Amino acid sequence: MVAEMTAQGFSQAAPTVFAIPGLEYGDFVTAEEYLRAAFAAMKAGGDAVYCAASMGIVRRLREEGIPVCGHTGLIPSQCTWTGGFKAVGKTLETAQLVYRQVKALEEAGAFAAEIEVVPADIAAAISKRTSLLLISMGAGAGGDAQYLFASD
Repeated sequence: MVAEMTAQGFSQAAPTVFAIPGLEYGDFVTAEEYLRAAFAAMKAGGDAVYCAASMGIVRRLREEGIPVCGHTGLIPSQCTWTGGFKAVGKTLETAQLVYRQVKALEEAGAFAAEIEVVPADIAAAISKRTSLLLISMGAGAGGDAQYLFASD
């Protein structure tokens, strides 16, 4: 859990990496809990935090000067709203939903967003229309970066 990190955590493991520790959705409920965890992550050497919570929480973190990476497309904690664990953005309606989510994150003050399991052409088109750094996870090479696991 983020709150248990030490100040040496990230900086000793990877001193030159831009670290974005995750604030796991469901581990925190209120904006204050997210804020407390985000400050702990920053104190532990994080450069930003990943947060898939509401726009209000993203905005609150940003108001305190904490850089936030949001999430769009297939969001596991919200997949019942988008049809389960499958690509999001295959129809005009869901592609527009992903675009609106990106713009909402932009408006809330996020600097980046993970765009997960979105058709590559949709992700590339959205990437051209946002100031956010889009990190593709299963959304093709049209974003600004690729989210990879060590096994990838």
